[in-house]
Amino acid sequence: MRYAVSTLNNENGATIVIALMVLAIMTIIGVSATNMSTTESLIVRNVGIYKQNLHMTDAVLAEAMETAIAFTFTDPTQLQPAITDEDWIHDKNDPVAQNIDTNWYNPNSVGRILTANPKNSEAPGSLTNDDGTGIDNLLAIRGEWDGEPDNASIRYALIGWEPAPGYSLAGTRRTGRILSEYVSEEFGLMRLEAGIELDIEL
Repeated sequence: MRYAVSTLNNENGATIVIALMVLAIMTIIGVSATNMSTTESLIVRNVGIYKQNLHMTDAVLAEAMETAIAFTFTDPTQLQPAITDEDWIHDKNDPVAQNIDTNWYNPNSVGRILTANPKNSEAPGSLTNDDGTGIDNLLAIRGEWDGEPDNASIRYALIGWEPAPGYSLAGTRRTGRILSEYVSEEFGLMRLEAGIELDIEL
């Protein structure tokens, strides 16, 4: 005697199907977790690069300020606008300085403003001295500097050296702006500015 068996009640192979479904779900979860981890790693890397760029540019700004102060007390007469022979120090009415002023605050300007040719800026001494203690090692590790000062990815300039406005002894006080700029095709762009005001003895 033969009996008809309903395939609707046949559960043979159900375990394999369930196992494959669980495996597929676990695979999707694993891929998603991997993608999320990769994205978070990139975010951390980008934040780290941004902070590194900021600290480097800020350090160059501080070095430029120290250089300006040293320059001031070495030869105070050089503080007079249009007399200085330093390439990186400009009277604000100087055409080169005007070009810097025009582009410095332009949000669409992504190229270098502080250039070496025509020379309207200076590479930081901590970078050009190559004494093994400056940021030159970091830039070399990042593969963005060949050791030549004119090719430095970080530069600074000083604009101003005018008598301080509204100051009773304006003849002995000067004001100016120090600009520092970092430009890298791979790691981005950073611009910083600081005001400076000094009493001098003429």
